[in-house]
Amino acid sequence: MENKTYAISEIAGMLQITKRTLRFYDQIGLLTPSLFSSGGHRLYTSDDIEKLYKIRLLKGLGLNLKQVKLIFEESKLEWEDLLRQQLSEIDKQLKKYKLMQEIVLIVQRSIKLEGKMDWENLFRYLYLLYEDKTVAQQHTLHHFITEDELHFLRTQLPQMKEDDPRTNELIELFSEMKADDERDPASAKAQVWAEKIVIASDHIFKGREELREKVWRIQRDAPELAFQYPIDPELIDFIEKALTIYREKNK
Repeated sequence: MENKTYAISEIAGMLQITKRTLRFYDQIGLLTPSLFSSGGHRLYTSDDIEKLYKIRLLKGLGLNLKQVKLIFEESKLEWEDLLRQQLSEIDKQLKKYKLMQEIVLIVQRSIKLEGKMDWENLFRYLYLLYEDKTVAQQHTLHHFITEDELHFLRTQLPQMKEDDPRTNELIELFSEMKADDERDPASAKAQVWAEKIVIASDHIFKGREELREKVWRIQRDAPELAFQYPIDPELIDFIEKALTIYREKNK
């Protein structure tokens, strides 16, 4: 490499890094300029630039400055152990952000469904979703649902916590029904809603009628075991009546 030197402002422009960051690297001993001008200004060489690229790469792996500094100082660094630790940390962070994403989606859809921030219902659902069910609850659930059915529901049922377009469609549908003041199950709009529910339900359960009835019965009679966001009893009653009328008309 040529023996050219670069001022701190040149390095900052070349590598899109702030002069403040370069000064900080100097202060902590991570990257000390190879030379200083007669006026005491920092001067960087091509070797310094190469080290900066290495620092950027290592930071891109998620390593903190203390770890980066250790890499340059330790001649016999166990790279495999360090990277294994970093992968473990990244995995923890991914799980953390996945959980955050799930909760944001749940809160967003809860507000859409309720028309407001219903803290009581929201916390109730989050508890049902993320807290381990008691032995009694698990026993009761398995009394209704077989392992095969449980697996089917976990893989096929739209979830509030997942970015599934089917969930968005159902939330939109239920929010429309919830906002309706008339709640006449025989009305034209109620029958349109009933048809949409039947179509969506057919698509989800794929002909498994017994399982469909089980899930609805649990949603209605044992919400503490529910797989979905709790629906208030009045809305459930309205939906059941609208579906009964719809099925009678379409026999």
